[in-house]
Amino acid sequence: MHSDADCKAVAVYSTNGALVEKIDTYAGEEITLDKGIYIVRVGDKAIKVKL
Repeated sequence: MHSDADCKAVAVYSTNGALVEKIDTYAGEEITLDKGIYIVRVGDKAIKVKL
């Protein structure tokens, strides 16, 4: 099963704008983060995520 993120750059930022995780070509790998609020950018789209 393919997601919209497959083969795109994925970046995760903290709410203060610090880069937390970056994957240049996402291939379905798991990203583990602490509880909190993050901004996740996939390609040219971004969403806020609360864990």
